[in-house]
Amino acid sequence: MSFQVRSSIEATPAFSAFSGSAGRRDRGRRSRIKEAYDDYVKAFTPQDEVHARHIQVKTEDEAKDIEKQLAAGAKFEDLAKAKSTDTGSAANGGDLGFFAHGQMVKEFDAAAFALNVGQVSQPVQSQFGWHIIRVDEKRKTQPTPMDQMAQQLQQQILFKK
Repeated sequence: MSFQVRSSIEATPAFSAFSGSAGRRDRGRRSRIKEAYDDYVKAFTPQDEVHARHIQVKTEDEAKDIEKQLAAGAKFEDLAKAKSTDTGSAANGGDLGFFAHGQMVKEFDAAAFALNVGQVSQPVQSQFGWHIIRVDEKRKTQPTPMDQMAQQLQQQILFKK
């Protein structure tokens, strides 16, 4: 559409009336979403998270052997790939990504959150076997950015009406 045609359409009273009310509705909707997001941020409580890796094996003896290999300089990721029985994380060098308290079994959770960054645990027993855990990073959770929550917030606003 050419500039002249578009300008002449935009100048019509019908277009002005339609776009004006639509613009006000859109600004009102954005304002309600922003208000809901601000409420979410005020209520948000940051939680501790750790980024950890682990090597899971069946026996305590296997775990102690891995502990010795690590102390002798073996690379954690290589041992995880070669020895871990957790096939979901083994291929990624034992990487579990970030997790918060309560997302892992109690024994694993307690050990992981007690470690400092870069520290490797002693063997830890859980219902899944024995684990050697390394914490790669710690952080506090952050509120989800507004642009990623806008649609969810808009739905919440609609359901409250």
